[in-house]
Amino acid sequence: MTMPRGGFTDVGLHTGGTPRATSWDLVQQTLLAVLQQSGVCSADQQPDAILALALAHLDLWLLSQQLQLLRPETATADMLNVCMSMLDSAARKAAALAMDGHNVSSFEAQLQIAAQRIQVATAERAVQEGNQYMLPASSSDQGPGRSGMSGTWRLPSGVVPAAAVPEALATGRHAAVANATAALGALPVTTTGSTDTGAAATAGLGHKLQQLQGLLQALNQHSGDVAAQHAISSVEEVMFGCAVAGFDNASSRLQSAADAEALMQLIALYRNMVSMYRQSTAAAATMKIEVRSREALLTWVAYCMMFELAKSQEPLVRSYNVALSWRDPQYFVLCDKTAVEATLSVSSYLYEHSSPSRHQLFSMSDSGKGTAAFAVQFVAQDSRLSGILRQHQLDMDLSVEKHDAEVQRKKQLFAQLTAEASELTSQISTLRGQLRPLEAEQADLNRQASSLSRRLWELRFAVNADKLVEKELLEPQYALVQSQKSAVDKKVSPLQSRKNTLESKLADVNRQLQAAREAPASVIQPLPKNTQNAHQWVFWLHKPTVLSSLADISLLAQQLLLPTPCSSDVQSAIQVTDMVTSIVQHYNTHQVSRYHRPVQLFTGSQGLVKPFARAGVPGPSTIGPRYVDQITSKEQGVWYPDDLLPVMTWNGACTAADNSNGFPPTFNPFAAIDTTITADSFTERLPAQHASLQWTMLQLGSRAATPLDRGNLGIARQDQKPCWMSKPGYLAFTSMRAYPLMQLRQLCIALREQHLPWGHPAVVALVKQTVYQLGDLIWTNDSSTSSSSTGSMQLLWRRHWEAEGQELHALSYELQLLAEKLADAPREHDAVLLLGQLAAYLADWHSGCKEAARQFAAMTSKAAEQLGKQLQQARAHNQDGIARQLQAKQSKARALSLLCYGAGPLDASDVAHMLQLMVLVKHGDLLLADTALADELQQLRVQCHWVMVKRLPAVLAVLQQGSGISRRHAVEGPAGLAGSPLMTAAVAAVLQWTPPELQWVQLTTAAGHAWAGFHAEGSDGHLYSLNILDGTVLLDGVPPSRLPSDILQHPVYHCCFGSSNFDVGFTATGMYKTLRAIDGCYYSFYWAAASSTSQHGSTGSGRELVILETERDTGEQLQLLDVGVDGACGAWGRELPLRLRQLHSHWLNR
Repeated sequence: MTMPRGGFTDVGLHTGGTPRATSWDLVQQTLLAVLQQSGVCSADQQPDAILALALAHLDLWLLSQQLQLLRPETATADMLNVCMSMLDSAARKAAALAMDGHNVSSFEAQLQIAAQRIQVATAERAVQEGNQYMLPASSSDQGPGRSGMSGTWRLPSGVVPAAAVPEALATGRHAAVANATAALGALPVTTTGSTDTGAAATAGLGHKLQQLQGLLQALNQHSGDVAAQHAISSVEEVMFGCAVAGFDNASSRLQSAADAEALMQLIALYRNMVSMYRQSTAAAATMKIEVRSREALLTWVAYCMMFELAKSQEPLVRSYNVALSWRDPQYFVLCDKTAVEATLSVSSYLYEHSSPSRHQLFSMSDSGKGTAAFAVQFVAQDSRLSGILRQHQLDMDLSVEKHDAEVQRKKQLFAQLTAEASELTSQISTLRGQLRPLEAEQADLNRQASSLSRRLWELRFAVNADKLVEKELLEPQYALVQSQKSAVDKKVSPLQSRKNTLESKLADVNRQLQAAREAPASVIQPLPKNTQNAHQWVFWLHKPTVLSSLADISLLAQQLLLPTPCSSDVQSAIQVTDMVTSIVQHYNTHQVSRYHRPVQLFTGSQGLVKPFARAGVPGPSTIGPRYVDQITSKEQGVWYPDDLLPVMTWNGACTAADNSNGFPPTFNPFAAIDTTITADSFTERLPAQHASLQWTMLQLGSRAATPLDRGNLGIARQDQKPCWMSKPGYLAFTSMRAYPLMQLRQLCIALREQHLPWGHPAVVALVKQTVYQLGDLIWTNDSSTSSSSTGSMQLLWRRHWEAEGQELHALSYELQLLAEKLADAPREHDAVLLLGQLAAYLADWHSGCKEAARQFAAMTSKAAEQLGKQLQQARAHNQDGIARQLQAKQSKARALSLLCYGAGPLDASDVAHMLQLMVLVKHGDLLLADTALADELQQLRVQCHWVMVKRLPAVLAVLQQGSGISRRHAVEGPAGLAGSPLMTAAVAAVLQWTPPELQWVQLTTAAGHAWAGFHAEGSDGHLYSLNILDGTVLLDGVPPSRLPSDILQHPVYHCCFGSSNFDVGFTATGMYKTLRAIDGCYYSFYWAAASSTSQHGSTGSGRELVILETERDTGEQLQLLDVGVDGACGAWGRELPLRLRQLHSHWLNR
């Protein structure tokens, strides 16, 4: 087969498609043609039928061949899937033959046999697998062929916890206030928002940062998604507000190094809070990319603040560019106008502080050249750092002088020892001259004496006359030689002794001479000799706190653009492995040498940015000449680290937020990364089941970067269309983000043509990514678009979008039309999940979108009211299952309604509706058997919490306008003098008998810090409480027909029931009992005094939670046992098998 070459056959190949496999189809058509045209078929035979029979028998034969390979040991899942697929193919062909009138009984019999073989093999495989987990028989059960276990065994045992009774209830006003404060779950709030008045409004930014640090530390003690969301939103509110106000605004300026340190600490706390939120189950309800974008934006805002502070404290900073690029925020995905305007402010600031003629400060994109130049200039003009350098230079010069003095001393000693050795050598030479003839004479006499001695030994027993005569002649000669030898020895002995003495002395002198010749220990200086190099060192070692913080925030801000988790390709691109020497460690180690100890020692410090050098320090023995007689200058034997040029290195922010990012140990956040990778990392991921459509989400930002065939990909890949989408809808889906400047127009078209299922998760993700992503940023000098004569930063994708007839007006018009259309179509209200949030987002730019958002909110609220009527009927007929489903749908409708207030301006009626909806959503959070619906509602509740925490400043501002709400201590204090009908109406949504006028007071701590909770004492003598963040309502400290938050947040409750609530009644004994059976069981909850076997307390209060389950039909009662924090099951279940302890809940039947 060859590749298609034109016409209609290559559709999709140039856009990434692949040619379809046509060889088998071709074979079948060839066989059919042969049967039809070769004449092999008789007149009563049909070629089509014969071919169908042949193909059916072929499938059956292939199946039989495959079954020959099927044995218990090969019956894996893959093998069984293959066999079943082949069986299915053969059965389908047999069924088609039977429909055409063929007799397929024998065929069917063979298929049944094949199916039985598959079942037998599967069963035998299962038996083999099960046998691997059979325990051997005990010794008492041994039989033929069975081996017993060694040792002994017994059943697990434990101590059953004693029955607990409900604790006694406290009564009276003080008890009600205390119970309400504990059960309300109110969170602290700051007074740093734009609605502040008085001292809070005039407080400096440093004071606000300290307040935020205290708030985050306090919220870190609270559990649940609301606390994390409130902490994150509170920091973003202040930081983004500062950016919108302008970095040169007095309220946005840091004032001191202490402020800089406070900001860095706040960033670390914020990022850790964001990291914990990402790891929680609540994170699934939000766009991951939006959370990441806001984290990055907040860090970039902090960078601009830090750069502005550095400019004010160190004027030299003004001569350098910022480290960050003003274009990079194009990747951010942000869902509110404040964040968008903060981004524009950041980009404007970066643009205004970027010039082609200046170097970047604290950037690694230029290999640190700009920072090196800044360091040289800074130290040269800074008196403190210059003084440190001068002191070091004096100390280093002293080290050199003292080293040279040691060299000169050793040279002098070497000369003295050399002369002494020469004199000794001369004396030894003279003695050797005197000894030479004496030693020769001595040797000759020794030879004579030896010869005579041997001859006399031979003649000692001679009897021959001649030999006796010879003996007599030799004896006098021998005596004479001995006498001469003794005389010579007396002359040699003193001379030899003198020579030995001189030689020993010469050896000692030579040893001293060798030691004296060795060069003294070298000097390794702490700083370079070259002034400019030394300036760089001193800067990195002693830079001011503000500049250290600026360096840290520069690299951290750039790091947050890197893809996370880091892929292997990105790791290889950013990894730094050639750093050898720590500048700080070298400096702190070598200030003191063996020749000089400075009077004042300086300690070099480093921030998160660590200076390293690529070269190493040489060994001391390799520095300078080996011998002193080879040293010709003072510098020899002294080493300066001029080759160790400081290079910025980055290991991350060293916080928990960076632990799971997958970055290398040392990396360059400014390393060049393919923009496609960066853009993809800021693109929301579709749900796993829709991952085949992920390619439609990516938008590279500019026409130049967009492939020319991007618009044709949807057409070329129509075979990938999912079943839940129509063909026009698929084309609209795939083309929406095809080209950057056409995205909003494509969205307008999609809203008009109505081919997309707006409530589908993939469509929701696509539209949000389309609308929320900022895209290309441009600087324009068009005075008509800005009051500034110097220009302004704009979003290219939205440029002039607010003009009449442009995208914003079109979106507003289409959304209002859709709101009217959906008003009478409750079954299509799932679309409000997207359309309501979209309208609310656009409401900050166009008032018509606010009207659309309110229409969406009204229609879903109306649907919830209609469901309420059906719910009453279902409960009247004791249809509990139907009632729970209706209540879940009602809660969903209310949640969708509340999401329509996520952005845009708010008035009193809006706040009233929001509070009522949040209260009703909280009240409707009941346990559901349908886990999919329960998960969906849980995610909607998380999104509702996001709406409330983000709108909290605006809500509080509306509540405080004309309401006269006062504050009092959380437990004690005077009642307020005025009330808020908005909160009263919210409470009345679940407590219909609420008095029409309530005097609300905001809870505060003893130190005066406010909480997002309110109390009111009614004329009926009851205490009413409201948490405006999560919608908790209390009556005398007890939730009306619901479990309180302290029970819901208890680990024992949460591990079994999650975060869902029950419809309960409160008894006089302090017990909560479900009003209706759940799957045939009633549940009771109460607090009891903690026993010695209880594993969880209640925040250290000495109480334990008791949960009872009572079967409706039999009355049998079980108690849920507490497994403890470590899951060890305490004294009652410590001996249970691990899987029983960790994978099951435990109930006790008393």
